[in-house]
Amino acid sequence: MGVTPKAGFGVQLKAAYDSKDRRALAQLLKVSNELTDDLENLRLAHQKVWLTYNKIFGWEVLDIRYGGTIARMRTVQMRLDTYLNDELTVIEELEEEKLPDPSSKNHGIGRGMYKDIASTSKLSGV
Repeated sequence: MGVTPKAGFGVQLKAAYDSKDRRALAQLLKVSNELTDDLENLRLAHQKVWLTYNKIFGWEVLDIRYGGTIARMRTVQMRLDTYLNDELTVIEELEEEKLPDPSSKNHGIGRGMYKDIASTSKLSGV
């Protein structure tokens, strides 16, 4: 299936889901497990380098970013697993129309700002 790790994962996931290719979805579930392991290894390597050159201060921001990405991958795994085991008939988030790319000429959502593109839901001030 020639998966492009991380960068192409979401595009391939949506394409496999839209075409109802359960075999490709099962393969992407395996890839998501590998990506999660790779993310954790990257986090630990980055932390080691950070602490070699910096004090701990500021690392909490990267903890949040890595932790959030790892948690999102685990959610993907859970959603794919339940769908492939016929516990879900649809994956609601993959049924939705894709939002515009923030780097597009029309600037899409969030103007490329993390706080505006991490979710279409309001993150603070609730």
